[in-house]
Amino acid sequence: MVFHFYLNLFLCIAQCLYPYLLGIKVFNWIFTIWRGFLYFETPFLFSLGFIFFFIIGGFSGLLLSSAPLDVFYHGTYFVVAHFHYIMVSSSIFSIYSCWYYWSPIIFKVKFNDFRSKVHFWATFFFLNFSFFPMHFLGFKGMPRRYFDYPIYYNFYNRFITYNSFFLGFFQMYYFYYIFFPILCF
Repeated sequence: MVFHFYLNLFLCIAQCLYPYLLGIKVFNWIFTIWRGFLYFETPFLFSLGFIFFFIIGGFSGLLLSSAPLDVFYHGTYFVVAHFHYIMVSSSIFSIYSCWYYWSPIIFKVKFNDFRSKVHFWATFFFLNFSFFPMHFLGFKGMPRRYFDYPIYYNFYNRFITYNSFFLGFFQMYYFYYIFFPILCF
């Protein structure tokens, strides 16, 4: 039991220090862009989206670093939202940014700029609409890993489900109109 207490103490202290290190990284990314000659092409938009999702996930991590709040939020959808903002959204946006930047150089084929921006904006909004309401479910205390839940969580869960389907549709749009034409040219 004592070991559990010290492990929990260590994790709380480490989680309190972690946002400072990531804050330095975020300021590095932002000041790299600062006073630059910016072209808002698709790879740059996905890079900005990566920074946005990383910041939102970092702010939710600040709440989880507080020991009293972590006791309440640890088993709720708030942790799911934090994880998806940090790991899923950030990695998806960084992968798309690399793909849109390097694919014209590697394959010598330019992608459709309008369709790629439609893909960016749809992915940006539907990822937010899919993962941000999970914070509200966590605030209300909806537990993770439950397949059945009280009826008052229905609105948010349906909203998340519909937006996830739209997100999936626009990823199929990406593969059909952007990815496959570049590879098959």
